Amino acid sequence: MEQQHPYLRPVDLEASFKLKNDHDDVIVEILTLTALKTAIEGVPDTSLIFHMDGRNDFAAWINDVVGCKALSMEFAKVRLNEKHPEETRKQLVKILDYTLTLLEEV
Repeated sequence: MEQQHPYLRPVDLEASFKLKNDHDDVIVEILTLTALKTAIEGVPDTSLIFHMDGRNDFAAWINDVVGCKALSMEFAKVRLNEKHPEETRKQLVKILDYTLTLLEEV
């Protein structure tokens, strides 16, 4: 039986990433990096801005919960383009695509 890389395993429900539109409006709870990629691809711009404006909640969750320091550092380099959040989205998805491909090959 093939082992799954630890960074690809689901986190505990209480440690999920709560993807929000604002401080109260939770859209979805994310348990895996693959689910994070899917969510970022389809999340409304307002949610992307909420999680990236003045901070990077994605990088913090990847670092603190998933434990993937290298991916967290790559996410932390991404800056929000508020006028064109789609550009920010593309950068995040590209980083996740690359990382997920590498982790799936291990």
